[in-house]
Amino acid sequence: MQLSIVIPVYNPVHLESKIQEFLVPQLESFKRNSRLGGVEWIYVCNGCTEKTRQVLNDYQDTLPLKVLWFDEGLGFTKATNERS
Repeated sequence: MQLSIVIPVYNPVHLESKIQEFLVPQLESFKRNSRLGGVEWIYVCNGCTEKTRQVLNDYQDTLPLKVLWFDEGLGFTKATNERS
């Protein structure tokens, strides 16, 4: 059985500087502290900048990440229910 952890991400342009402060440390922590078997992280990017896409793409080789991309902001509830 696989465990999926859904993480909604919203960062418009004015919050782009927060990527290095919050997203990168989170990904590094997953890499250091998690047993990767049977777990996938689904990042639902809604209303994000291209820099967010670039950071997540950089980690897809080393972590079991699935990235769902939506140009518009979906809101928390809809973002956490996306799975396609």
